[in-house]
Amino acid sequence: MRQFLFAAVMSLMVIAPAKAVPMVHVTVSVIASPSSAFSFDIARSPTPSSYFPGLSFTILGQKTCEAQFDRCDYTNIDDFTYYLEPDGGLKRAAGYAGPDFGGTRYYGDVLFSGDVSAPTFLTGEFTVRDNIVSAFETITITALPDASVPEPASWILAAMGLASLMAWQMRRKAQNAAP
Repeated sequence: MRQFLFAAVMSLMVIAPAKAVPMVHVTVSVIASPSSAFSFDIARSPTPSSYFPGLSFTILGQKTCEAQFDRCDYTNIDDFTYYLEPDGGLKRAAGYAGPDFGGTRYYGDVLFSGDVSAPTFLTGEFTVRDNIVSAFETITITALPDASVPEPASWILAAMGLASLMAWQMRRKAQNAAP
């Protein structure tokens, strides 16, 4: 029985967590109209849907949460374009509009480092100016904790190993009990 317990503990230790993609949470606080605030989660180093060298990159189909952050199901789909200097900031266009049509532009601090083809979001509070009401807004970017979880294949492998050990142990007991 001790051999079985030892093997069971060892097989569970083998389950290695998958490497989770580092994520950030972005909140745009709209001072002029608090009900227009929104937030979303995005990879810390996303792969842009498109980019213009030295100018901007775009992420299409980003799920966002409107104002009621505590009850959000992230069902809104928006497109975001992030800009380098001199204007910085981002532009939000509702999913139906596409990144080149309409939307709200927030001018100000650059929100990422690196090249537009391989950006990495910065964390902290950034001040931007809304192009519609010319009010100063705050964009807060915070790193989310790692949510590493073992891959399903690892769980299946461990379960199969435990089942094999149990079958072996039961067979061994049966053989020892037989005259």
